[in-house]
Amino acid sequence: MSGPVRQAGRPMSALRMAQIRELSRRHPLAGPAIRELLAEIKRLHHEARRCEASKALCQRLNVQQRQVLLWHAQGVLPGDMAEQMGVSVSWITLVKKRVASALGVSTITQAVGIAVAAGVISVEQIRGDAGGAS
Repeated sequence: MSGPVRQAGRPMSALRMAQIRELSRRHPLAGPAIRELLAEIKRLHHEARRCEASKALCQRLNVQQRQVLLWHAQGVLPGDMAEQMGVSVSWITLVKKRVASALGVSTITQAVGIAVAAGVISVEQIRGDAGGAS
């Protein structure tokens, strides 16, 4: 049988990384570059998994929570949000706290950052509909 054999219970990417590490041991001049590349791959993989987890969390937000999140990103004031939705300002404040808590952060601004990084809110949405609640 030619080529690498996939080991049971071990994902192909881990096997491939092990093969690259072995190559770096056999070719010392390539070693530092390969180690740097592996570190970058690991960082990007971690970042991708974090974004996917954030996206899953953001998608669990209800329609009103997403709207408040978008309006906050656009700079709409809580009073204007409350008026547009027919609710009190204290309810808007509570929604902001719940959104931040649901995304595992302490402020609604951090929640916006997570939503943008996860692709749930686009920069175009923030720019294109600024002041939509007024």
